[in-house]
Order: sequence, then C-alpha cells, then structure tokens
Amino acid sequence: CAPLGAAAGEVARPPWRGRGRAAVAAALASGAVVGVARGGPSSEQLGGGAVRCEVLAEPRPQSGCPDDGSFHARLLSDTRRLLASSRSGSLASLSSGEAQESVDGVLRNRGAPELARLLDAVEQLTEMMDRLSAPTASAALPVPPSSEHRGAARAAYLRFLEELEGVEAAVLGPKARPLAETRWWVPLLLRWRYYVCSFFSWGLLSEEVHLFGAARVDGCEAALQAADCLRGLGITGIVDPLAGSGWHASLWQDVGGFAAVAVDVYEQRPVPWVEVQVADARTLDTWGLPAGSLHELLDKWALHLSWPPHSPETVGEELLRRWPGRVVIFLGERGDALMGEEGVTGGQAFNEALEKDWKLVWTSPIPHWPGYADDLNIYQRRPAAAAGRVSRAPTETPEC
Repeated sequence: CAPLGAAAGEVARPPWRGRGRAAVAAALASGAVVGVARGGPSSEQLGGGAVRCEVLAEPRPQSGCPDDGSFHARLLSDTRRLLASSRSGSLASLSSGEAQESVDGVLRNRGAPELARLLDAVEQLTEMMDRLSAPTASAALPVPPSSEHRGAARAAYLRFLEELEGVEAAVLGPKARPLAETRWWVPLLLRWRYYVCSFFSWGLLSEEVHLFGAARVDGCEAALQAADCLRGLGITGIVDPLAGSGWHASLWQDVGGFAAVAVDVYEQRPVPWVEVQVADARTLDTWGLPAGSLHELLDKWALHLSWPPHSPETVGEELLRRWPGRVVIFLGERGDALMGEEGVTGGQAFNEALEKDWKLVWTSPIPHWPGYADDLNIYQRRPAAAAGRVSRAPTETPEC
C-alpha cells in the first residue's frame, strides 16, 4: 500500500461485523468514521452492508501537542485530535484535566485499558520505524534492515498482535461490551490501522501464523503448517506482486525458508523489509523471477495475493488470471455467496475466478482488526484449468 495512504478502492468493514446494519447506521449517525477509500464517495452504502468513506485527513498537529515530524509524534498527535473530537460516542472536547494528561491516561480514564495497551504496542512500532527509516551517511533512502533488526521487528509485531487480540475480544468476544460503549473506539482503531498497514501490510501475519497456524478444513481442526503445505506441493519460492513494504515476502523468506520476489508499483515506502522491484507486475513477462526456464520455475513458485483491492479495481483478478503457475496463496476475505457478501478484498469477479479455476487445499485463521474476516488460504489450479495453461498434460499434485 502507499505509505500512510489508503488502498485504492478499499471498501471499509462496518464497526464490529456481525452486529447488523443498525449498528452501521448508528455509527454513521454518531459521526464515527468507519473506513477509508481513496477517491470514494463519503458514507456511501454498498452491497452486503459495507460502507465506503472518505479518506481521513492528513495528520495535523494539535495545538499544544508538539509534532517533530516523526511517525511517533504524528501518531500521538492524531490520537489526541481524535480523542478531542469523539468522547464516548458523542462530540465533545477534551476536558481541562484530560488536556494535561498523557494519551495513555486519557484512554485508561475513559475505561479503555485495552486501547491503551494497543496504543503502546503501536507506539513501539512507530518508534522502531522512525529509527529504521532515518537517513544515514551511507544511504539517503531507507534500505532493507538487517536480519537482526527484522527479528526485532517480528517480536514487536507479535506483541502488537497480542494486544489487538485483547481489543477484538472486548468488541466481539463472548463477553463483548455493548456497541454504545465502544463506538468511540472506531476512529482511533482505523487511524492506528492506517499506520500499521502503511508500515507492514493490510493483512496481518506473523511467524506463528506461517509456521504454527491451526487450520480448519471442512470443519475439522488440523495442526497444519502453511510452510509445510507449500513444501509438500513442491513450492520453493513465493512471488508477491502487491508487496507494498515487502513485509510478507520477508516473512516467507526469513521464517518459511522460501526464496521470495517482491514487486509493487509504488516507489516509496517507509522501510522496505526486502528489496522491492518497482513495477506493475501485470507488465512483467517473467514475474520478476530469476533467469531460467519460466515453466520450470513456475512449477516451484507460488503467487501470493494479499488484500488485492476491491472492485472497481481489477488488479487482483488480472494477476490471478495471468498467473501461469499451479499454486496461489490468497490472504483476504473470501466472502459468502449465500449471503450475497463479496468481502472487502478482490471483489465478485476475483472470487468467481478463484472459485472456477482453483481448488482450496489449506486454510487457516489469522489475526485481524475487529470487524474484518480475512484468512490465509492455499489453492491449487484445477486440472481442467491447467490443461489450457501448459503444453504437457497436467499432472496431479498432492494436497495438504
């Protein structure tokens, strides 16, 4: 995704999915922002209960809140600004006492210790990004961090995921609070998500997900591992054509032990976690792969599609239809055809292409922001679809 920018055509998920359209209407009526989309109309109701909203304004320093230009200072400035404009779901300014408090103290005093802990974890990430993105004497632009720094980043990211799980439990768990008590959390979470997505990725993955994710296949829980599944399919490399910062490519490389190629059309990113080729992957005949026979390479490489933009953007569908290999990894929302729900990634045409030409062989839940329902999935090309892709007769490959 673009540094500190919304994904083009992103469709926002209403606050606390599953609580119905009445909750969405209430949040909109209260002035809560429920999503961002570049170039989209404001508060437009879409199919399936999703809402497309305006881009959040760029951060502006709050009076009396110093902003030194760092990511961390901007985060705190944004948070204080949002706290001043939304108090327990109604518009109100910070009280005179709150104006002198730390942001952490305001959150705790308003009865949201879960938010305070999550903010602390996001602060840790922004402080780390400030250090890693700082220009040095040898490099004016950020370069991929060392393996030691990537390991420290994974540890900080894991702590963020643990705190996010606590927030999700507070709004969606068995003992979830009423929406009236958490509605004012929405703009804060969306703004913090904005930072995390820009630094890392829209889809949330950690090394635990790659190596130890518990999978549900046909309702049965199995201790399957995504990396082992891919190796069982003969995969040794991952192509990520929507790489953004390169975070997922770095995870597949460092944690999964795969070769990784990262491609993205955006030229700038706060920190590139791996080398990212700046190109539109739809125009690369070789998909950025190393020199060699493309057909031989494609037998061993999988396409990784994470959060392809929703329609009217078509890049996800185009990449999926163009990919000549036999394995695809999809991280996103698969939707629910029976409920007329497309999900917030890819769109209907993408989902139909995935269903028609690809067979799901492995799936795993992953962490996500409250209200989203993305997961991690591995697909094999169906034999009928493979027949038109290769000159030789398609052969069956083992399933996970």
